[in-house]
Amino acid sequence: MSEALTRISLDARMQVMMHAARVTYNQITDHIQGPQFNHLCGLPDTLQSWFCIMQLHVWMVLVRARREDQRFLQHLVRLMWQDIEHRMYLMGVRS
Repeated sequence: MSEALTRISLDARMQVMMHAARVTYNQITDHIQGPQFNHLCGLPDTLQSWFCIMQLHVWMVLVRARREDQRFLQHLVRLMWQDIEHRMYLMGVRS
């Protein structure tokens, strides 16, 4: 019985970590979304500019949260790459 409870507890913790990573990622994207951020930084409104800004923000979160659960950090990076692939797909970039 205790193994089942431990497994449920670990699954619940994983769900919390995944949710926290998604909320964090959404906060980053909400903050840098739109041409006003690019204009403020003097960058063209391109995927490359967005990627550089996103990568910088994710890196700052990773540095600040390096002592957190590694699954949170891994999921945050995974979300970033999924988002990048989705944006490239929407732009017609096919591999």
